[in-house]
Amino acid sequence: MKKSINISAEVNFLIRLMFLIWSMTLFPQEKNFEKITVQDGLSHSTVYDIDQDTNGFMWFGTREGLNKYDGKTIQTYYQENGLSNNQINAVKSTSRGLLVGTYKGLDVFLPEYDKFEKLLSYKEIEGAVSSIFETENNEILVGTTNGLYKIDEEGGIDHLIKDVSVQEIESFKTNVLWVALNKRILLINDIGERIREYQIPESPGKYQDGSTYAINSIYKDRKNNLYVGTTRGLFYLNQETEKFQYVNLTNKEEREAEVIRSIKEDNNGLLWLGTESGIFTYNKNTETVRHYGQSFDNQPESLSDKAVYSIFVSEENIVWIGTYFGGINFTSPKPKGITKYTPSDYRKSISGKAVSDIISLKDGRLWIGTEDGGINILDKESNQFSFLNSSAGLSSNNIHSMYEDNRGNIWIGTFLGGVNKYEKQTGKISVYKYSGSDPNSISNNYVYSILQDYSGRLWIGTQNGLNIYNYETKGFDLFMPKVLGDKFIYDILEDSENNLWFCTRYSGIFKLENKSEELVQPGLELFSDRNLQKQIISAYEDKNGDIWFGSLNEGVLIYDKGKDRLVPFHLNKELPNSNVYGIIEDNNGNKWMSTNQGLSIYNPETEKLTHLNVEDGLSTNQFNFKSFYKDENGLLYFGSVNGLNIINPELFNTIPPAPPLYFTGLKLFNKEVSIDEDNLLKKHINYVDKIELKHNQDVFSIDYGAVDYLNEKAIKYAYKLDGFDKNWNIVGNKTTATYTNLPPGEYTFRIKTLPISNNENERKIALSVLPPFWKTDLAYFIYFLLGILLVYAYWKFVRFIHNQKLAVQLERMEKDKISELNRHKLNFFTFISHEFKTPLTLIIASVEKFFRDKVNTSAPPEELISIKKSANKLNRLIHHLLEFRRIETDHAELDLRKGDIILFLKDTFMAFEPLFKSKKISYYFKSEFSEYTCYFDPAKVEMIATNIVSNSLKNTPKEGNINLTVSISNSLDELKHSRIYLKFSDTGEGMSREMVERVTEPFYKSNNGENGGNSGLGLALVKSLTKFLKGSLSINSEFKKGTEINIEFPLVLKPKKEEDSKQINGNKTLQIDELFPKNLESTDFLQLEKKSNFKILIAEDNLELMKFLKKHFSNKFQVLMAKDGAEAIEKLKHVSPDVIISDMKMPNISGIQLCEKVKSAHETKHIPFILLSAKNDETLKLKALSSGANAYLEKPFNLNELDLVVNNLLETGKNLEKRFSNKDNNDSTPIPKNNQDREFLRKIDLLVNENYSNPNFGVETMANDIGISRSLLHIKMKKLTGLSTLEYIKHARMKKAIRLIKEGKNISEVAFQVGYNDPNYFSRAFKKEYKVTPTEFANKNSTD
Repeated sequence: MKKSINISAEVNFLIRLMFLIWSMTLFPQEKNFEKITVQDGLSHSTVYDIDQDTNGFMWFGTREGLNKYDGKTIQTYYQENGLSNNQINAVKSTSRGLLVGTYKGLDVFLPEYDKFEKLLSYKEIEGAVSSIFETENNEILVGTTNGLYKIDEEGGIDHLIKDVSVQEIESFKTNVLWVALNKRILLINDIGERIREYQIPESPGKYQDGSTYAINSIYKDRKNNLYVGTTRGLFYLNQETEKFQYVNLTNKEEREAEVIRSIKEDNNGLLWLGTESGIFTYNKNTETVRHYGQSFDNQPESLSDKAVYSIFVSEENIVWIGTYFGGINFTSPKPKGITKYTPSDYRKSISGKAVSDIISLKDGRLWIGTEDGGINILDKESNQFSFLNSSAGLSSNNIHSMYEDNRGNIWIGTFLGGVNKYEKQTGKISVYKYSGSDPNSISNNYVYSILQDYSGRLWIGTQNGLNIYNYETKGFDLFMPKVLGDKFIYDILEDSENNLWFCTRYSGIFKLENKSEELVQPGLELFSDRNLQKQIISAYEDKNGDIWFGSLNEGVLIYDKGKDRLVPFHLNKELPNSNVYGIIEDNNGNKWMSTNQGLSIYNPETEKLTHLNVEDGLSTNQFNFKSFYKDENGLLYFGSVNGLNIINPELFNTIPPAPPLYFTGLKLFNKEVSIDEDNLLKKHINYVDKIELKHNQDVFSIDYGAVDYLNEKAIKYAYKLDGFDKNWNIVGNKTTATYTNLPPGEYTFRIKTLPISNNENERKIALSVLPPFWKTDLAYFIYFLLGILLVYAYWKFVRFIHNQKLAVQLERMEKDKISELNRHKLNFFTFISHEFKTPLTLIIASVEKFFRDKVNTSAPPEELISIKKSANKLNRLIHHLLEFRRIETDHAELDLRKGDIILFLKDTFMAFEPLFKSKKISYYFKSEFSEYTCYFDPAKVEMIATNIVSNSLKNTPKEGNINLTVSISNSLDELKHSRIYLKFSDTGEGMSREMVERVTEPFYKSNNGENGGNSGLGLALVKSLTKFLKGSLSINSEFKKGTEINIEFPLVLKPKKEEDSKQINGNKTLQIDELFPKNLESTDFLQLEKKSNFKILIAEDNLELMKFLKKHFSNKFQVLMAKDGAEAIEKLKHVSPDVIISDMKMPNISGIQLCEKVKSAHETKHIPFILLSAKNDETLKLKALSSGANAYLEKPFNLNELDLVVNNLLETGKNLEKRFSNKDNNDSTPIPKNNQDREFLRKIDLLVNENYSNPNFGVETMANDIGISRSLLHIKMKKLTGLSTLEYIKHARMKKAIRLIKEGKNISEVAFQVGYNDPNYFSRAFKKEYKVTPTEFANKNSTD
């Protein structure tokens, strides 16, 4: 009984197999395949294994590299990404992650870091991984060329089967497994114990080619049937006989079809077999077998390569096929709700591309007119096409309109071929064309529209008029030729009220009223501002009776019954294109509009538009004129320039499940950010919750995507950055979001798939843009502090400005006061000068007469010479003062003389030559011209030159430089004057910036003694003279480095009255000795007149006064003379005077500065100091006395008073010396003359008294303690005491010894107490000092 059952089962299976073979040709079912090749980014064309991970990504293991695919992009992984080898043999998604078996080990994918980690190394398994399997207990089984390994949940590894090559593993039941070896199949438990072993029988002697037999794969289907693929065919396990039986796939002698490498079952129960001859499928429901082979012209029904090595069925029920040379093939899922018919060369399909019209006949067949292939007739039941074209009798294959009348005739409008009538009963075709000789012929051979109205009239619209067909006469009547005779009738509509609407190109719309038969033309409102022609190409009435029109360039128009005009559709601007070819309504009331850029769907309830295009499954985005139709089932038909699109609107009313979203990458400045612990991304961005960007990382992009293999191009995205974007950014299928210059802050980046409403498919990631340091809290705290400081600084600044304003006001008041004072001074001096002139004239005249009559001219008295020179100098100063006054009051006149100005200036400058030589000053006069004749005022030019050169002489030290450079411009000004430039330069003391700014002020006096305190009109007069000559003056000076004075003024080349001008020839009559008294010879300053023992030093810059004082004191003193403070200091280094008399104001070093230096030096501080000043100023007097001066006398002083002061100072010194002399000791030290010297001796005595007993105390120690050198100490002591330092110390010790001896001390003790280590040496020194020994002195003292 059991045997008969087995036999009957086998017979039944064979019968089924034979039926399958027959049905392969009887009931073909086509599959279309998409391809992924190396051109698409696949790393290698040989694909060994395929799997899908838990995130939906597809993984392709190839001969070289592992590929991850999301439906759009491919990412490849190699050994540098952590793989143990680039040859990938097995890929398996498990509970432990994605496991990858390579030629040299097993790796696990770490998605957070986007890299792989080794799980089993080649050394551990000693073979290549061939298969991976996960049990119900989550244990991992790894088949290798060296046996079977098990990895438990704790990571422990067991070698279950050794020394065999494991091909594939399948589950039998819990803890029992099928293991396919090379030539046998084992049934084992989970610890590797063999339960049973199966041998695969030889295939029925079909092939005796001696080829090697091997098992390639095993597979268990949903009904637990076990299939085995071998190199000799397909076998399945008969569960009743528990034996494997051969399955014959094809009745052809095709050896490659027997090599089965992979077996899988899809979600529909279809079994897929991968062979060396392509794919075989077995449909268990229809019991049919289908073969898909290789195609070399990329046909969608064929594979890219016939050698299939791997098959995988994904969650989307897509079958993925890995080939040896063709990469990946996968079944192409049809877009949901869209069916396309496009012309094809390799199968029977629609005959033309441009579908122009679609109608459905009463018998249910669909007629499809094309512009390039005639008419296609689709039997919707059999899904087969038949064709009607010019070969069957049509006048043209360019079809533009079709209509089935009430008599069963089909009217066909063509391009150029007139209209054709097709009789369904007989198949007869009648052609009607335009004939010029037949007035009843059709008006034009371009027929675009046909319609039969409710009354039976057949309307035919052509490119040139509207025709009505007469069934009785079989002729055509032109309707309203005067109005429509030349109109291009593109479409005709009969509305629900039986009104006819005629759409025209270029002429708008016409309406034929049903009741009145009146032809009217409604108005037309265009939504654009362009003045376009009114091209209405289609018309449609919806279920509400509203009539919609499609137009060219004007979008959709709607008939407004109240206004009797066509108005623009309110969403025209949201249409993807303004050319609308057709409008049709589905059963849900939505309006479908065909355009040049896809289909648009208007939902009147939501008042929104949605759009479809090729990415949603359409054959093209460009549709054809008025080519649309809805059948009785509600399907919509749209003709395009690339075939026919049939749409089921019901399937578009449901939102498909959204694909999973993920983040793919991050770019900074368009460069990919890698995963690194030290980098911005420490994990893959898809596993990061938050990204922190620095403030300067201001250009970044976030890449995102969705895993979708059904139609990845149809996915539309929207993204938004919360905190920055106000609205969602609708970006279509763009998968990158870029932002630039984000301000610091916290953001959230969100992505969604469309539609946004009611869509929970969202991913988001937090984003933080860190502020720069200057925008951190710490920085703001610093700013706060700085703000406080700025407020404080501002307060200080305001106070400063206020003070400055006050200072400016005070300065202005001071200047005004000075100016007023100067004016009063000038007026006063001018008045006094006039008063002085008469007495001066008498003095000068009297002196001249006295010299002429009573004085020996060979030896004139010096007093008279001084009187004469002083009187002349005073007269010259008065002349300058008056000249200055005339210029300032605009009373001066220009006295032009003709002459050589170069010669005049040279003579003036060289007149100072004796003075230059006397001071050893280097000088030169330099001019670009040897001579230059012009008209100038010689008196004023002389005053300018002599004032400047005399100032330079006063302030330039010996061996300095004084130069004059003259240049004249070659060009003339508008008055025909040339211009002369004078540059006076010296290496004198120079001036400070303040002095330069004020030195040209009248009566200016410096406060610091610069330039000897010169004051008066010198440079003020020069400035006034230069200004009077219409010139300018500039001074550049640097203190202690020199001065440069630049003067320029115009030269008159031709005066107005040349005959009145006098001649001048140089300036050789200038007498400089009148300006400067001759210096005393050097012997006058150095020679001493030894009239007494007292010496007196006179420092005075006025040589006349110096000579007078010298003569006065020479009878009583040895007189030393110095012309300034510097020379006086130099003399004090060699001579110590008893009295110093000095002027207050002197060049280089003033009298006060000299006094301070004398009184601050130890060797000179005792010398009495007398200061003379021309100023009657109490403040200046106090300053002089505080500097250490012993006396202060004002000029002009009384000579007797000066004598008394000198005598009193000398007598005071003598009296002090007597008062402080030691009367008890004949060898007492003389008392110093001044307090400073006495203080010095007091310090000496104090040091000696403190160091009596120190034998090491000597000259060196004293000099160090007192703070001066040994030589200076010696000079000082010698001068004050008449003793050397050593003698003074010895003398002090001896006096101390006398006091100690008188106190009764023994001689040895006294010797040690006064610093002598040797009493004998002390006795000899004592005897030498006092002519007696210490013992004798003690005895004598005790006797007394």
